[in-house]
Amino acid sequence: ACVPALLPLKKLTELSLLSARITDEGTKTLSKMTQLEALDLTNARLTDAGLKNLHTLTKLRRLTLTFVRVSSEAKEAFQKAVPKC
Repeated sequence: ACVPALLPLKKLTELSLLSARITDEGTKTLSKMTQLEALDLTNARLTDAGLKNLHTLTKLRRLTLTFVRVSSEAKEAFQKAVPKC
């Protein structure tokens, strides 16, 4: 996808990738966008590994994962890594 094209937007704090079908590979790029406070990944094609990639987003306050199939264990681990989200 075009996720790498977003990297120069270093001050971006909100991003909606609704139905963009982001994969685990795309979350590797998103994990570098450490200023994000809100991220919508509705309908993303993530696995638990993709969600783990986002543990670096410590400023995140809102993460939307509607219709994303990740385990409850992965969600719990994410909340521990990013407690303000």
